This record gives sequence, C-alpha cells and structure tokens, in this order.
Amino acid sequence: MLYLQDDDDIEVLAVGDTIAQTIELAKKLQPHVVVLDLHMGDENTVTPSQVKASLSGSRLIAMSVWKDDETKFLADTFGAVALLDKSRLAIELIPAIKQYGENRV
Repeated sequence: MLYLQDDDDIEVLAVGDTIAQTIELAKKLQPHVVVLDLHMGDENTVTPSQVKASLSGSRLIAMSVWKDDETKFLADTFGAVALLDKSRLAIELIPAIKQYGENRV
C-alpha cells in the first residue's frame, strides 16, 4: 500500500480486507483500477458474476503467489485484465495500474 501511495500518479481510494469488501468498495467508489489478491480467504464465497457486476467500469488487476491453472482460471472468470505474481509486485504493479488505468472502460 505505501508503495502505491509514494507514486504521484496513483491515488489509493480504499483498501478491502476481503474480496467481498473490496468489491463493495469498488461499487461505491468506481475506481479506474481495482487490485485484488485472489486468495484473501473468501474467494469461494463470491461468484464471478458478482465480481464482474461490481467492477463494471473498473479494470481488475489480480495478484497471487500461485501460478497454477486454477488461479489463472479464477482471474479469468473474475474478468481480470492481468494476473501479477505477488513476489514481483514491486516491479510490476505500478506499471500495470498505469497501463490499465489510462483509459477507463
């Protein structure tokens, strides 16, 4: 979080503790980009349609420490424009936010 706040081109609007809370915040705040950890503990309690509906108008950047097919499938079904490796966030996250946040959908 602090890493993002140090970039002058990025404004952090909110931080959710769960996927459900994050999508509720996204519905309310309508950010250009939503960064979502796919394994926050409640990934099986929300449906892809709930995530997609809540994030309409926002682009989803998913992140995970896992690179398996199940994680890639989850990111795809949630409508993610990118799936980032959490171990590489320091070099991948800010460029991805800038890339996908430029032209809001």
